[in-house]
Amino acid sequence: MSTRYSSYFDDYAISHYIKKFNKKYSKKQWDITEMAILDMAENFDVMMQTDQVETIHEKDGNKICKFYFKIAGTNVSYKSSCCRAIAFVDPDKAEVIFLLVYHKSFLTGKGNETDKWERIIKDNFPKYSNMM
Repeated sequence: MSTRYSSYFDDYAISHYIKKFNKKYSKKQWDITEMAILDMAENFDVMMQTDQVETIHEKDGNKICKFYFKIAGTNVSYKSSCCRAIAFVDPDKAEVIFLLVYHKSFLTGKGNETDKWERIIKDNFPKYSNMM
């Protein structure tokens, strides 16, 4: 039996990224997508056995993971959708906190995708920057 995780979006993710999805897609599409993302996180142990979630960094049992998702009602796969979420996972608390939820086009600056989101984490989430 797997552990049921609590999951939520950090305020930074909501104000900087989710609002962009809300503008780009219908309310229904985003609401369904948002519920699917949270459901993936709540079933984290099961999702880790798929290619939809990958651990990027791990320290003291905690993880920074990348979740791949697609927008509900679109005809693209979750891998080719370019939609990603970066989350801090605390297995001891059974908690998943989504720090970033983005489309690759939302990230700006120099470097590859990982360089860009790691910089955002370091600049805006000092609590988690030591995991990079």
